[in-house]
Amino acid sequence: FLTSDNGGMENGDPNGKVTDNYPLDEGKIHQEEGGTRVPFIAVGPGIASNLVSDVMINGLDLMPTILSLAGIPGPGDLDGLDLSALMLTDPTDAQLVTNALGEVRDTMYWHFPHSGQNNATIRKGGWKLFSNFDHVNNGARNEYRLYHLYDTNGVRVDIEEMVDLRDTETTM
Repeated sequence: FLTSDNGGMENGDPNGKVTDNYPLDEGKIHQEEGGTRVPFIAVGPGIASNLVSDVMINGLDLMPTILSLAGIPGPGDLDGLDLSALMLTDPTDAQLVTNALGEVRDTMYWHFPHSGQNNATIRKGGWKLFSNFDHVNNGARNEYRLYHLYDTNGVRVDIEEMVDLRDTETTM
């Protein structure tokens, strides 16, 4: 497995950007897709090569996946999910990411009170909701922002987070 802890740093170099997360917005230390979406490369027996997937996974999934692929039973209280079925069957099928009860994971939460940011995000299915706790002191950001990243078929809609739907969407 090859991955990263968060998106690339888009600033910090006085001579220009360190990385460019285009088409994603922002980067390291941000909750936007450019800060939470990271590269993940898996190579091994039975794992398809040269395949791109938009399935939502988490770094916490690595331990249960490694244990499962190695045939080692893991403790039942790990936060991550075993991705071996996803990796060995169809890496593009989000329905293969399930918990011990067989329930599909379609939701993730992030809370980020760090580096001048004080916000939280919820990703449910193809939707992403931001809550900015510093909205009163930071006039540049609204209290809430809502983006439709993917449609129900997993087709990309707005992973760039350019169209804030908070004022037009009442349900997800």
